[in-house]
Amino acid sequence: MTVVNTVSLGTPVNSLENRTASICIRNAVPYLVIAAKGLLLSVNLKTYGVCQLDYPIETNGEYPYDSCSDMSGLFYTSAGKLILVYDPEKNSWYDVQKHAINSEEIAGICMTASNRDNKVYFSSYPGTYLSEYNSDTKMLSLLEQLDENEMYTGTMAVCNKGWIYAGIGTHRKDIIAFHREKSEKVSFLKDEERTSGYGYVCETVTGEVFGKKDRDDEENWYSLIDGRCKSIDQPVELIQSVQGAGFHRINHSNRFQGEITYSLPDQTCTINGSDIPLNYQSKGADLSPIAQWNGAIIGTSNHPLRLYTYQTDYRVYPKEIVQYGGGGNICAYTEWGDSLYGAAYAGGHIHKISQHEEGLKVDYLSSVPEIYRPRAAVTMNDNSKLIFGGFGAYGVLGGGLAVLDPTTEEMDVWNNEELVVGESVVSLASYTEDLVAAGTSIETPGGAKPISQNAHLLVLDIKKKKKVEVHSFERVREIKQLAIDKKGMLHLVTGCSLYIVWDLNKKEEISRTDLKSYGVIVREGMVQQGDILYFIFSKALLKVKNEQIGVLQHLQLEATMGGAIIKNQLYYTSRAELHALLLEEEVPCID
Repeated sequence: MTVVNTVSLGTPVNSLENRTASICIRNAVPYLVIAAKGLLLSVNLKTYGVCQLDYPIETNGEYPYDSCSDMSGLFYTSAGKLILVYDPEKNSWYDVQKHAINSEEIAGICMTASNRDNKVYFSSYPGTYLSEYNSDTKMLSLLEQLDENEMYTGTMAVCNKGWIYAGIGTHRKDIIAFHREKSEKVSFLKDEERTSGYGYVCETVTGEVFGKKDRDDEENWYSLIDGRCKSIDQPVELIQSVQGAGFHRINHSNRFQGEITYSLPDQTCTINGSDIPLNYQSKGADLSPIAQWNGAIIGTSNHPLRLYTYQTDYRVYPKEIVQYGGGGNICAYTEWGDSLYGAAYAGGHIHKISQHEEGLKVDYLSSVPEIYRPRAAVTMNDNSKLIFGGFGAYGVLGGGLAVLDPTTEEMDVWNNEELVVGESVVSLASYTEDLVAAGTSIETPGGAKPISQNAHLLVLDIKKKKKVEVHSFERVREIKQLAIDKKGMLHLVTGCSLYIVWDLNKKEEISRTDLKSYGVIVREGMVQQGDILYFIFSKALLKVKNEQIGVLQHLQLEATMGGAIIKNQLYYTSRAELHALLLEEEVPCID
């Protein structure tokens, strides 16, 4: 039987998010270099000329998180496993190198430059390995692991004595100092002080380095010099070499005497009051999980968050429509009445989406840190409650549940101890009027080390707020998707691509099929329509009927998010594009 190939429906959000930027002085010419997903933009601060340079294909669409420039004016950033060294004068790559440890990523981690020479230091994820890059020799050297358990390095600085300082977290914060020539590493926080949060360090325009036990602490400051830590009053004149905060930082801003702001979503840059257009060409913002609602596809992009709908064409809504939007995304949806409810990262923000004559209206309801990174949502069979699950906040082991009464809009929160300690609910399915099935993950994307060995299937009595059943699945780290058919059979797909059928009545496994040759199932990649299940795997679209599995389509472009059906079209996303597959009646089964 011939199956029509998938069709790309284009890119709804052709926009990029601010990530990081630095001022570079290359042969006496100042540049603002902006690193974004997939590309660099370089603005000549004398001529106002703008150049674009795309990342090497090996970055695989990963995001940059930090940047810096050295004394020669070269610009440094990273994406995935690669450190990228850029020459703004030539608008070309000076060097591109891969991290020495294959399992490590440079992306997501901060970097800093020495004021004494052309050396740059950065830390990796998830191992917090400190590395040095010397632009004079183009040598990349692995120096030291900052911490064996923490995953994130939040800030870095180098003092005039050659010591490198790092503020790390999130589960057990610390301030670390390391000296290459001395091969000496020092931890400044006592064990009892290493609570959740981020240690913090910063460098002033004069090369002094200061630190705090926590980045949110405004009282307890340290002077960091020559590998020593001394308590001081808050610095009177703390003039840092950084303008702005978060993804709106401009590093080494003190090297240019003037005012600079920029916005990649708005494609503008303002230099001393003059507006400069940033007319870049990108592949667009990656798309988050989608849903079917009122006969249309609805979803958001992530980084930046833009809400959009699709029927025969796209409608993209302004950023202001989603409160606490910005750089996050709506990760999971569920319907109740005439409204659609969604949970957004970062922070577990619950929103109510309703239809009005002029378009969509989005009301912010609540923020639930216990589902800081939402992953699943479901409406109970009796329509009395909406349940949201997800990972906890940074540095937290395990997540909770948010249970919303849509009539009163009151929120009941389950903490992690009421579920499985150290695990997070990432998949949900309604079972009876009182019961919900939940699949957990042992992963801890917020930076703590996992403490569990196996994921669990839970049966929860939502109204009595208790666990009814707990079943462990050996050597399974994550139950990514769940669905219950009319016979009471639970269909689940794991993070390691096992398809398991579980009898909820007999409390036993019926069958197990290894589907890893089709890649991994994407988030919201199990779509139920009557007695048929559609699986959206990264490399193929599958159909399951009566527990028989058939291949709808092998994919040339990998699927990244699921998934919804409208009429006879199966929709999913491939990075920044929305795709659709025309469904047909008969599908051959896998032998």
